[in-house]
Amino acid sequence: MLQDRRGLFYFGMYGSLQTWNGNAFNNVKMTDAKGQEGHCYVNCFLERKNGDVLVGTSGLGVLKFSDPQHAAQMGGPLADQHTISAMLEDHQGQLWLISEKNGLLCYDGTKLRRYLQDRPDLVMTQLTEDQNGRIYVGTSNAGVLQKQGDAFVPISGTGGRSVSALFCDHTNNILIGYDGKGVAFFNPKTGEVVDNPFFSLEVDLSISKVYSIAEDRQGNLWFGLLQKGIYCQPIQSRGFSYMGPRLGSRNVIGDACVVSVLIDAKGGSWIGTDKDGLYYIDEHERLVRHFTDGFLSTAGRALTDNEIKYLPFSSKLMTLECGMRFLGDYINGDTYFKTDYPEHNLIRARTQLRLVSEMEEKMQEMTETVARIR
Repeated sequence: MLQDRRGLFYFGMYGSLQTWNGNAFNNVKMTDAKGQEGHCYVNCFLERKNGDVLVGTSGLGVLKFSDPQHAAQMGGPLADQHTISAMLEDHQGQLWLISEKNGLLCYDGTKLRRYLQDRPDLVMTQLTEDQNGRIYVGTSNAGVLQKQGDAFVPISGTGGRSVSALFCDHTNNILIGYDGKGVAFFNPKTGEVVDNPFFSLEVDLSISKVYSIAEDRQGNLWFGLLQKGIYCQPIQSRGFSYMGPRLGSRNVIGDACVVSVLIDAKGGSWIGTDKDGLYYIDEHERLVRHFTDGFLSTAGRALTDNEIKYLPFSSKLMTLECGMRFLGDYINGDTYFKTDYPEHNLIRARTQLRLVSEMEEKMQEMTETVARIR
């Protein structure tokens, strides 16, 4: 679907093309380069900066609207491209196409240039461009590739995954929709990939098939999910909507039972647990501090000086041991710990290893805290 700058809607279907002017639907006549009427599958739309509306099809290549009731096949170098699955106009006005016959193409209005000829194994599915002019290609067998110079380089953390949607939001994050693996965010500035940053009680987004991504004028994000409807992530939601084991490596509060929560005036979250002290997390999901004073204030009298001294190290060691047990159980076929889905133990292991990494970063602070309380 597409709505152009004049407000006209375009709807593509298997075998037909229609417009909607606000009052009625109109069938669009589709013709090939010789002017003969034809029928084809509509795969994608693109409104160019000059107002031209293009249609990517299976059978007639790229169609260009001459009026709301007629779209004709584009000639020249594009005439031989019969199946187009994705299109993009970059900041220089060049047209990027994913062609079934020739893979990734760039058309400057005169010449057609082909990319990734050395990767015939790639099955390309999606295109997008960030605010800095970098082109991204989604594939069904190799994750996402980013254009660097004249080459396309795989983005670490997406390899091997099937990409069904790509979108650049107003903050210049690249949103990646996976076929069965939910959503990921790629930050072009830092190079970081964050898997499944959203949580919903209604649907498990981490295993959803995300086939479309859109952003409305208010900045809300909309995700089309195969056989599961549509999910909206409101921009008004500040910070995080969920924190816990289901976030995998992004979880910063462990597996303890949360018994109380307080949101302070600055938007930070105070999280009290039954056996792991008190956590303070800021509105950006960053762990500001993990308080252990409560434990030492009651148990300190029963501990020796050496036991208290090694509390920070012991915390890291026990977390590492737990992560190794989860990983070992995952490798052995999930025979010990109860799991709810195939990668449950793997995600648990990643969570524990992430906590170990953060403990190492904060080991000096943890040591100073224990010394102060003693």
